[in-house]
Amino acid sequence: MYDGTKVQERDLMQVPSRRRNPMIADAFNRLKYMDRRGSGFKKIIGDYKK
Repeated sequence: MYDGTKVQERDLMQVPSRRRNPMIADAFNRLKYMDRRGSGFKKIIGDYKK
């Protein structure tokens, strides 16, 4: 994880969204290559449940 912890030690539904590079994230957002902030883990977990 970005903060140095292991994924296995975290509740993935409670992980705060942090962008490592705000300029790149902003460009991807404007180009519609990125969904709303903080939706990644929730989408992955939802897909696994399906």
